[in-house]
Amino acid sequence: MRPPSGLLDEPWPMLGGVIDPDDGMPPYEQLAVILRDEISQGTLTGKVPSIHTISQHHHVSHHVAARALAILKGEGLLVSVPGQGHFVREQH
Repeated sequence: MRPPSGLLDEPWPMLGGVIDPDDGMPPYEQLAVILRDEISQGTLTGKVPSIHTISQHHHVSHHVAARALAILKGEGLLVSVPGQGHFVREQH
């Protein structure tokens, strides 16, 4: 099944980073590192792609993507708005 048009067909902020299954670090932590780097470099700003899109892009389960976002939310890098998704917290 192909995702709706526009989800993966066009470039989007999270282009880097590969999850390495042979790395000793759990996949959700690897993904959190990738996303944290994107935030610190300023390539991921505003609304974060959906868990579904992140999981497809990085070839991980929805659970792994959700856990990575939860880590970043716990670190204060993301905020979640019910019904709207996750957003990068503005850095002052």
